[in-house]
Amino acid sequence: MELRDKVCNMAKEIYGMRLQFVVAQEELAELIQVISKYIRLIDTKNTLSWDGWNGEIVDNMVEEIADVEIMLYQLKWFWNMFDEVKKKKDSKWKRTFKQFQEEAKTNLSVKK
Repeated sequence: MELRDKVCNMAKEIYGMRLQFVVAQEELAELIQVISKYIRLIDTKNTLSWDGWNGEIVDNMVEEIADVEIMLYQLKWFWNMFDEVKKKKDSKWKRTFKQFQEEAKTNLSVKK
C-alpha cells in the first residue's frame, strides 16, 4: 500500500469521511483566495507573468494547489472512483480541445 493510501485510510478511520469533506471545502476555499490575490496583482501589475513577483504568492499558490490535489485524491479514494474520474477528465480534455479548435477557426476567419 502506498503512503498516500495509508494516509487516506488513517484520515477515514481517525476523522471520518464527513470531516474530510469539510477539510476539502476549506482547502478549495484557500485556493480560491490565493487565485483572487493573483488576479488583484494582475490588475495592479498589468501582467500575467510570474517574473519579478513576490515569492510569497507563488509559494502560496503551490501550497494550496498541493493541498487541493491531496484532498481530491482522498475524495476519489473514499469512493474508489479513480477510473471514472480519469475517463471523465479524458473526455473533458478532448471536448475542450475540440472547442478550442473550433474557436481558433472562427477567430482566424474573423481576422481575415
